[in-house]
Amino acid sequence: MADREVDNALAGSFLAELPAEVVSELVASGERANYPAGTLVYLPRSEPQTVLVVRGLLRSFLLSPEGRQLTHRYTESAGSARA
Repeated sequence: MADREVDNALAGSFLAELPAEVVSELVASGERANYPAGTLVYLPRSEPQTVLVVRGLLRSFLLSPEGRQLTHRYTESAGSARA
């Protein structure tokens, strides 16, 4: 799964602070996926995952008891910083 985009995203993330062997193992066992805007990639009670945003923006949110979406965090790839 390694390519220049992945290498750049890794270098701009907290993963760059991990030992090289750990990063190599994560990359080797990772899966690359492309998701259209609005796709849910993680649901409550799903198996925990680590996600590296290579290109684009990821919105993490919680659902309130009333059903409202409460944005918790936006995660953007290092290469897609907005001006």
